[in-house]
Amino acid sequence: MKKIKIYIRTFYLLLIVLFASLSIAQGTIDSLKTELQNANNPDTEIEILINIGSDYTDNNLDSAYAYLMKAKRKLEENPHPFLKGKFYQALGLYSLRAKKFNEAIVQFKSSIGLYTEVDSLSLIPIVNNMIGNCFDDILLYDSAIHYFQLSIHMIDSANNSVLLAYYYNNMASVYLGMNNKEKALKYYINAATIFKEQQKFQKAAVAINNIGLISKGLKNYVIAKKYFEEAIELNKKSDNIYHLCINYNNLGLTLSGLDEYEKGIYYLKEAIKLSQEADFIGLVAQSNHNLGALYKENEKYHLALLYTEKSLTTSREIGITYGEMINLTNIGEIHLGLQQYDSAVVYLLAALELAIELNDLEVSYEIYENLANTYEGLGMYKEAYENYRSYETLKDSSYILKKARELNELQTKYDTEQKELENQLLKDQNEIHELTILRQKIIMIAVLLIVILSVVILIILFISRAKRKKQLILLRTKIS
Repeated sequence: MKKIKIYIRTFYLLLIVLFASLSIAQGTIDSLKTELQNANNPDTEIEILINIGSDYTDNNLDSAYAYLMKAKRKLEENPHPFLKGKFYQALGLYSLRAKKFNEAIVQFKSSIGLYTEVDSLSLIPIVNNMIGNCFDDILLYDSAIHYFQLSIHMIDSANNSVLLAYYYNNMASVYLGMNNKEKALKYYINAATIFKEQQKFQKAAVAINNIGLISKGLKNYVIAKKYFEEAIELNKKSDNIYHLCINYNNLGLTLSGLDEYEKGIYYLKEAIKLSQEADFIGLVAQSNHNLGALYKENEKYHLALLYTEKSLTTSREIGITYGEMINLTNIGEIHLGLQQYDSAVVYLLAALELAIELNDLEVSYEIYENLANTYEGLGMYKEAYENYRSYETLKDSSYILKKARELNELQTKYDTEQKELENQLLKDQNEIHELTILRQKIIMIAVLLIVILSVVILIILFISRAKRKKQLILLRTKIS
C-alpha cells in the first residue's frame, strides 16, 4: 500500500493549498473593488477590472469571467494595446483554470503579440510560461518544455532571478511528468539554489521537499532524509507550520524506510499535533492515515485501527472520496491481520464499491486479493476463488497498462532527447522521418492496448459489482 499512501498525501495537500489560498485572494479582491469605486479615468478602471477578474480565477470562475467581460466592453470604447494585451493574458488564465486549454493558448499568444507591439518585452516570458503550463496540463511535454525554455532564455536573470527559479520549478514538474527524474532533480536543485540565495526560504523549502520526494521514490532514503531535514530547518526559520507538517510526514515515512521505526512515529505524531493546533483538517487526516499505515506495516493492529479510523472520519467530513476508499481498504486489511474476517469483508466490499466508482484499477485488484484471503479465512472457498480470479485478471491488465504507460514515457523521453541532439547536430530529414514513423507505430500500439483492456476491465468490474452489493447486504445482516 505504499504507493497509495503517496496518492492520498498529494490529494490532501492540493485541497488544503486551495483552502489556504481562498482567504488571501478574497482580501486582495475586496481591496481592488474599493479602488474600482474610486477610479477616476477609463484606463485605470479597465486595469482594475482586469486585475479583479484575474484574481477571481483562483476561486470563482463565473465572477472572473463577468469582470473580464466588463473590461472587454470598456476596451472596445477605449482601445489601449497594452491593456488589451493584459486583458488577453487574464482571459487566457481564465480559460486555463476552466480547462479550455486550446482557447487559453490562442489568448496567451494574442497577449504576446500585443505586448510585442507596445515593446513590453519583460511580460512575454511570463506569458510563455503560462502557455507552457497549458501544454503541461494536456501532457504535451515537448511543447511545454519549448515554452518554458523560451521563458528561461528571454528573462533577465540578473534582475528576475526569483522568477527564473519559478520557471526552473515548472521545468522540473514537466520532466517529472515525463518520468525523467534526473532532469527533474537538476531543475529543482537549480530552483532551490536561487531561492536560498534570494532568501526566499519558504519557496526553497518546497523545492527541497520535492527533491526529497523524488529521492524517496527512488528508495534513496538516506538522501531523502537529508533533504527533508533541510526543508524542516528552512520552514522553522520562516515559521511555516503548514509546510513543516508536510515535511514531518515525509520524514516520518522516510525514516520507516530506513528501519528507524520509533523516529518515524515521533515525526508523524508531531505532524498530527501541529496540524491539529493549526486546524489544518486535511493534514490531520493525512497524518493519521500515515501513522495508521506505519503501525499496520509493523503489525501493531490495534494502534493502526485507532489512527486509520480517525483518518476515515475526517476524510468523510471534508468529502474526500479517495481518502475514504484508501482508509476503508486499510481498515479491512487490519481486520484481516487480526483474523476478524466478517468485519474485514464489510470494509473491503465498501472500499471496492468506491474503487469501482473511481475506476481505480490498482486499488481494485489489491482489494480483490484481500477479499480472496478473507473468504479463505471464512472457509468460503468458492468466493475466495472468484475473488482471486478477479485479482489475477486485473493484476495482469494493470501490468499491461503499466507497461504501455512506461512505453509511452520512454518514447516521450526518447523524443525529447532526440530533439536536443537534433538541435545540436542538425540531423538530416530522413532520420527525422524514420523517428516520426516509429513514434506513430508505438503510440498506435499503446492506444490500442489501453482501449482493449479498458473495455475488458469495465465489463469485469460491472459484472462483479452486483455480486458485491448482494454479499455486502448479507454480511451486514449477519453481523448485526
